[in-house]
Amino acid sequence: MNKSNPPPFPASFLPPPQFIITNPAARLLRKVDFLTWKSDSSHRAHDIMRRYHIQDPSTYTKYNRICGSIRHLAHKLALLDPSDPVRRKHETLLLEKLHAMGILPQGAKMSDVENKVTVAAFCRRRLPVVMTRLRMCETVHTGVRFVEQGHVRVGPEVVVDPAYVVTRYVWLSHTFLFLFYRWRWVGWC
Repeated sequence: MNKSNPPPFPASFLPPPQFIITNPAARLLRKVDFLTWKSDSSHRAHDIMRRYHIQDPSTYTKYNRICGSIRHLAHKLALLDPSDPVRRKHETLLLEKLHAMGILPQGAKMSDVENKVTVAAFCRRRLPVVMTRLRMCETVHTGVRFVEQGHVRVGPEVVVDPAYVVTRYVWLSHTFLFLFYRWRWVGWC
């Protein structure tokens, strides 16, 4: 740089010179990548936890295990003979149970269990997400706050757990009443 154009920042802000790695150390570190890990290859868990405001990572793990168990059961049922009455009975029971929980739609097939039973499907049935979908609150975070503070009732009881799953029966019946109290200070008249 010439003296007519001084740098826009002091010289103390310049980065230090790079540390040069010697040949044996470079050969050892060439095979190691400290920036990416196998377990970090997908950020799906973090995205779902942020979208549905799951505060505890163990909750996501529990949902994931439930989904894995359901898929494992569906796979074991698929190994049975298609004309077996036990297979037909348990397939019907599984599909009815998932429909009653609101995970699968009416008339779903066993192939839908592999594709549509996900952690996100379970999270969409959580109480704050349902409140957001019904436009009782603006965001899922606000819904979680209202549920934790005890402003929401489902039927006769006050719910304070944001992981409360709203089943299809509760959704369609008359007991699905959110008595939702919000106090807001309007101001002095």
